Amino acid sequence: IREPEFFTGDRSNYRTWKSQMKRYLAVHSQATEDELITVLMSGIRGANVDEWVNASLRDSTSVEGEWDVTLADVWRELDRAYADRVGEHLALQQMRNLRQQAGKANEYFLEYERLIWQAGLEKTDRMVLEYLKDAICDHFRRAIYNREVLPQTYQ
Repeated sequence: IREPEFFTGDRSNYRTWKSQMKRYLAVHSQATEDELITVLMSGIRGANVDEWVNASLRDSTSVEGEWDVTLADVWRELDRAYADRVGEHLALQQMRNLRQQAGKANEYFLEYERLIWQAGLEKTDRMVLEYLKDAICDHFRRAIYNREVLPQTYQ
């Protein structure tokens, strides 16, 4: 896997960059968490993000130069600063309005999973299952409710 392009602060590219960077970091399983954070932070460059990087370095490293935060903490802060909240909100609206057409299950689930990703959700989020229950065609709904045990997750 090649190293992702630099993240420059463009919110519309953040989710794609994050996905690419997570895959890139995953292949470095021998690296320490401090090393993974350093690789992650080195992938963030440009006038729109330099201030954020510098503040993170100042606030999240010890005198010895080691990170005082976890990788999850860094991702959480990046999400807070750069996730496209408008795009996420639009994806949620589209999820809420999306309806499965009879005979089009595959297309529906591909689109639904794309919207889950765009909305910044996980398949385990309760909202994902709630919207799905309202959107599937009657045939699937009856098949689900006729089961002895109702599904508790998207899977």
